[in-house]
Amino acid sequence: MRSAVDWWLLLLPLAAIGCVLFLASRLLQQAPLQAAVALTLAMIASSVLLMRGVPCHYLLEQKGLLIRAGIERWHLPYEKIERVDRVWSLVGAPAWAARRLRLRYGSASIQISPLDRDAFEQALAQRLSEARSPRS
Repeated sequence: MRSAVDWWLLLLPLAAIGCVLFLASRLLQQAPLQAAVALTLAMIASSVLLMRGVPCHYLLEQKGLLIRAGIERWHLPYEKIERVDRVWSLVGAPAWAARRLRLRYGSASIQISPLDRDAFEQALAQRLSEARSPRS
């Protein structure tokens, strides 16, 4: 399932990159070296944002939850997930929306924002229940 997207949340980094590009355009005539530095910073920031966040999706596999955000991957076995909480957060996470699910495992946690939070939470609860039930 894809991540939900709060468009206003995307505007924050895009606005910062836009400001740097505007500054670079204003500096181009008077200070070409500083303009080049500003353009380079905007390109690096854009690349990092894309590499770490696109695509962002969550897959309920047979043995665990796979979280993909750009080049990063997390695999959480269902047996390790201790608790699932609904949260509203802007903390850095593989999520493009503020309405999230916080998954606690061991002493760590990770936040995700599935597109259909209710359906995903229900499917995850089913997988967690199956993983915890004794096998005959």
